[in-house]
Parts: sequence; structure tokens; C-alpha cells
Amino acid sequence: SRDWSSDVCSSDLPPNPTAPPRRRAWLKRLGWAALWFVTAVAILITFENWRGRRAFERLAAECKAAGDDLSPAALIPPPIPDAENFGTAPIFQPLFDSERASKPGEPVRWKNEAEKKRLENLRFPIQSNQKSPVPTGGWRAGKFTDVVAWQSYFRGLTNVPVAPQPQSPGADILLALTYYDRDYAAVREAAARPKTRFPVRYEDNFAALLPHLSLLRTFAQVAQFRAIAQLAEANSAGAANDLLLALRLAESLDHEPLLISQLVRIAILEQASTPLWEGLADRKSTRLNSSHGYISYAVFCLKKK
Repeated sequence: SRDWSSDVCSSDLPPNPTAPPRRRAWLKRLGWAALWFVTAVAILITFENWRGRRAFERLAAECKAAGDDLSPAALIPPPIPDAENFGTAPIFQPLFDSERASKPGEPVRWKNEAEKKRLENLRFPIQSNQKSPVPTGGWRAGKFTDVVAWQSYFRGLTNVPVAPQPQSPGADILLALTYYDRDYAAVREAAARPKTRFPVRYEDNFAALLPHLSLLRTFAQVAQFRAIAQLAEANSAGAANDLLLALRLAESLDHEPLLISQLVRIAILEQASTPLWEGLADRKSTRLNSSHGYISYAVFCLKKK
């Protein structure tokens, strides 16, 4: 006999239209939860923006009452006559001397692009296929610079002056550093100008070019190693002159209202501290007279606000 009960149980009855699938119900709940979350975040951001704007307006009012100007224009260094301006010396002119594009999207046309590229590619240590140079000493580590290792490094280069036979470490280092003599002399001459304002186009905001920073860092490194080599040769006066030039390079960035400029300034001061410490820490001989370097360095640091 036929089992009619199985036919009834397996019959294709239409689904109940009033009962939505469970997956659709969960998606609906997740959608509402996401909507509430986004709304809460938007309200929180709006509230924080309002609170921050209110706090800034209160601070601006207090600064204005105290005579302080918080506008961006007030942070830009004022113009300086070229005759007094270290930043407009001939050595730096190719980095900034350009013809601005007449239309948006056009490239900047440099008046002396070859010299600009040469200065931008001027690096220390001198680029070569040699192994990475040995690290310098430093007052933080309490170690003197290994001038013998640096002598070996420079004597291994093929693009710098090298004596036929090894000399003293300091003499060989100074000879190799004559590679920079022309530009170094130009920087030293320009350093006699008492003030500094590099011709940075601050109106370009984040697109403003700062090509002088790497060049200042390079010359500071040259001054650092010249001073170290001068100390190795017991020439305290020569070391002091190079040290003071490094400090002048750091001072040239004192009024630039940019974080990267101040970081480079700190790095230059750190470089200058190495020969200063080495000259003062060598108690066997007064290799760096305090009247030359130490007092100048102290005055330079203490006069900062």
C-alpha cells in the first residue's frame, strides 16, 4: 500500500511570505548599527572641531592682547639687503635663481641648471665605490674620531687629491678635503655677511623648495672633518676657524620657521660638538683653546631664546 503521509511531508508548499530569511534580518541589524556608529563618530568629530576652534580663538585673543601675532605672515623672516644677507651669496644663487612657470603645471626653469645640479650633488663623504666610511667619534659616546681609519678611507678614493706616500692622518685628510676648497672658500667668504634670509618661496606652502639645507649640511660636515684633522695636526687656530664656520652655518637657520630647517640646524650643532669636545677632552695638550671655540659655542647656545 502507498504511504500517503510521506507525500504530505515532502510536498512543495510555498514559503510563508510573512517570515523574512534570517540572513536578511541580520544584515538589516548590521546596517542600522553601522549607521548609528557613523552618526556617533560624525557628531564626536563635529563637537571636537567646535571645541578646538573655540580654544584656539581664546588663545589667539590672549596672544593678541599680549602683542603676539599668530598669523603665518608674521613667522616669515623679513627681507634683508643682499649685501648683508648670507642666504643670497653667489654660492647659493643657483639653488634659487629661477623663472617661475607662467601657467599652472609648467616646470620651473632654472637659470643655471648645471650649477644647481652640481651643488645638489655635492655630498660628504665623497661618493665612491669604497666601503661606507667609519663612523666619527663623539662626546655622547666618549670616543675620539679614528683619524687613521678616515685617512685610509680617503686614500682609497680616486676622485680626490692623494699624496704619493702616506703622510700623517691629519695631513692626508686635509689634502683630500681640498676637493671642496673652491666652494668651501665661497661659503667662508659669504659667512662674513651678518644676517641670513634664504630666498625660500614661503607662499608656496608645502611645495616650497629648500635646496639649501642639504648644502649647508655638507659644508658643516666638511668643516667638522677639517677641524678634526687640524686638531690631529695640533693646529688649534685652524680648528677653531672651521668650528666657528660650522656654528655660523647652524646660526643661518635660526629664524627659519620650518621644522625640517630646525632639525638640520640641530644636526649641524651636533656635528660641531664633535671637534669641540675632542679638542677640549684631550688633556695631554690644549689642542683647542677655549677662547677660540668653547666660549663662542657657549654664547651661541645661550643667546637662543
